[in-house]
Amino acid sequence: MAALTASEASIYERFGYGVASFERTVKVDTTARFNVRHQPVGAVEIADRKVLLELAPQVFAKVHHLTPGSIDRQDYYRHRAAGEFGRDGKPDDAVKVALHYGPGGEVDGYVSYKFLGWDSRPYTMEIVDLVAATADAYLELWQFLGNIDLVERVTWEEAPLDDPLTWALSDSRCIESSDSRDMLWLRILDVPRALAARHFPADGRLVLEVTDPLGLAAGTFALNITDGEAVVDAVPEPAPGEADLTLDVSALSSIYLGAVCPVTLTAAGRIREHTAGAALNARLMFAVERSPHCLTHF
Repeated sequence: MAALTASEASIYERFGYGVASFERTVKVDTTARFNVRHQPVGAVEIADRKVLLELAPQVFAKVHHLTPGSIDRQDYYRHRAAGEFGRDGKPDDAVKVALHYGPGGEVDGYVSYKFLGWDSRPYTMEIVDLVAATADAYLELWQFLGNIDLVERVTWEEAPLDDPLTWALSDSRCIESSDSRDMLWLRILDVPRALAARHFPADGRLVLEVTDPLGLAAGTFALNITDGEAVVDAVPEPAPGEADLTLDVSALSSIYLGAVCPVTLTAAGRIREHTAGAALNARLMFAVERSPHCLTHF
């Protein structure tokens, strides 16, 4: 498997890469209309920003283990979250930090943030880094941000596209979203090994005819899922009509993490369905329990 982030979207598909995760910029109105419908189960406490030099990698490791599309972070990220590096490369004393403690007292989330100054209108807090290993930690960190006195807006440039906050708010229009964009691109190099490496939530069988402009991963493959485990067999001489779906390796790479729907790609002509209902079966089989989100730029 190869991975990259693309400076120009039109380049990499011809080499077999497909968009596998997305991110967006959000501006969240935290005035009186802001209300997260969630009963806290943990606690959020302000901490010295430098605690993240040690804690940030530990919390991110939990998120990394749970989140499809997560890429391991460079050491730079803990320094950035702790305010050791600002945009000018110097320490940023404006950065503040809050930690989320789960019901058992363990730190399972954090947010680092900074006030953009009294000249900003509306008064705005910018998220530097927000990492949460549980849904509760995520919503409770947002409750904390929404309750900061005098702040009227919170912005985040790396928010997930499929965001639980949208559905937890009493008024989802508190979120103004812009600049929704592709983030992580994947390129499958070995179809049997890639498919066997991931967990599948639904049992089933699909025969996939995969095309590849570079010839690296082309072939017909029988994907059999039992109890979440995949067995993938190459079909060296497929019979006419044996394939349920025909798709380019870039399309297979896009659906691999669950962020892109096979039914949508079929409607777009990127996947050809030969067996009625096969695209829907693929949607069920490639679904994930936690939405893909890549918090690491590289």
